[in-house]
Amino acid sequence: MPELLRSPCRRGPRFQWLGILLVLSLAGCGKNKTAPKPESPAETETRADHTWTVRQGSFTVMLQLDGTLDAIKHHEIKCPSDGRLGLDIIEVMADHTPVHKGQVVARFSPQNYELRRKELVQQLEDETLNLRLAEQDYQMQSMANLANLKAGNDALKQAQEAYERYEVQDAPLQKRGLITAIDDATQALGDAQELAQSDKLNLSKATFQDAAQVAQLQTKVDSSTKLLNIAMAKVEATNYSLKVFKQYDYGQKKRMLKQGLDRAQIEMQRQLLQAATRTVQNRRAVANLERRVQKVTEDLRQIDELIDGLTLVAPVNGILSLGNSRRGQIKASREIIVGTAMRANEILGTIPELTQFLVVINIPEFHRSRVQKGLPATITVRALPGLTLNGQITLMADMASNLIDGDPSSPKIYKTELSTDTTDPRLMPGMTVKVDIRVEQVDQVLFVPVEALYLREGRSYCRVQKPTGETEEREVVKGRWSDHYVEIVSGVQEGDAVLLQRMSRNES
Repeated sequence: MPELLRSPCRRGPRFQWLGILLVLSLAGCGKNKTAPKPESPAETETRADHTWTVRQGSFTVMLQLDGTLDAIKHHEIKCPSDGRLGLDIIEVMADHTPVHKGQVVARFSPQNYELRRKELVQQLEDETLNLRLAEQDYQMQSMANLANLKAGNDALKQAQEAYERYEVQDAPLQKRGLITAIDDATQALGDAQELAQSDKLNLSKATFQDAAQVAQLQTKVDSSTKLLNIAMAKVEATNYSLKVFKQYDYGQKKRMLKQGLDRAQIEMQRQLLQAATRTVQNRRAVANLERRVQKVTEDLRQIDELIDGLTLVAPVNGILSLGNSRRGQIKASREIIVGTAMRANEILGTIPELTQFLVVINIPEFHRSRVQKGLPATITVRALPGLTLNGQITLMADMASNLIDGDPSSPKIYKTELSTDTTDPRLMPGMTVKVDIRVEQVDQVLFVPVEALYLREGRSYCRVQKPTGETEEREVVKGRWSDHYVEIVSGVQEGDAVLLQRMSRNES
């Protein structure tokens, strides 16, 4: 029997058209279905006779896909943001368990966190003790600095006073004393000179007097001459002392006192520098220890927060769904049970909001050009017979992706979302739904059932029954198609009777 041109849709694996069945079986994303016009009794009778009279009319192109019901909003339950000490589950609720807001959903092992907390508590005690000792050292060093600075300041003050006293008081006073001594010696020399002259004059006048009187006058002359020599020596000595004071004593004493003053100033500067250096060092040591205490305190606060965060609670009322089920993704997630090691910020589960839903479907790549935003759809829930939802396409992916993440050989699909304003308390995320998308209304065209056509070497054919009962093969050109009907552009005319090719289940 020739290969049939079959719909890849509602008639499932029984009919194959252009190899679509193979693609959909690989994709696992549902079947392209149609909702044909209701057939008249005459049409039913014609089908029973395995013929179809070609006619002009209308049919609806419907695309039927399997989808999944999902909540518009999911409340995520994330693991703690820091998992360096491990996030091993020791208690977790079962999947799809009803929960209340604030109810414990999972707990992680606190063992490593408590050990770390003990280490931090001990470290905080040690660092606090070190800080206290450093503060005491700082206070003691400050007192020592004050004592050293006071001693240095006293020494500087004494040297300054000694220098200024000598410069202003002692040196001028000593100089005035030497000048006074010179004046006194000069006056005494003048007196001695007058006395010696007077005695010599008296002696010269008494030459012709008696010898006793002359001897007495000679004694006076000798005595006054001696006093004159002494006075002259005194004047010479006092002048020499003044000369020595001016040339040596004053300058040497002043230099010595100035050097002492300079040394006192240098020592004071050294004490100031040492005090400043020690102060900076001590302050730096105290500041470093304060930062370490603050850091350990902050680490301790964070570890307490982490310990508190090891217990996860439900943020809202709802049904817990373990794992991170992303919309439109076909990917096996690992089992979340007691003993599972989670990662930081990993989503442990979600609680969907059950007030608003959407439907997630995967549009096969070869249907992308036929589907666009805004198309209406009818949604039926497989688990709830009789419940029909109305919706429309609201979101389509701009780029194609593989049906199975990480498998480039899987078929290309466009992830699509449909909105629905219908609510029902029986609806739950994850329910499987059938989506019938009204793609197009084909009006006033020649069309035949898909069973009337078959493929051979890439071309479409049908068999037309002649009035004599004989049949002939004709090549036809197809137009638009649905799951049940195909538009015929050329090859047959209105009124022709075409054979319907039916295959048994074993042949299919």
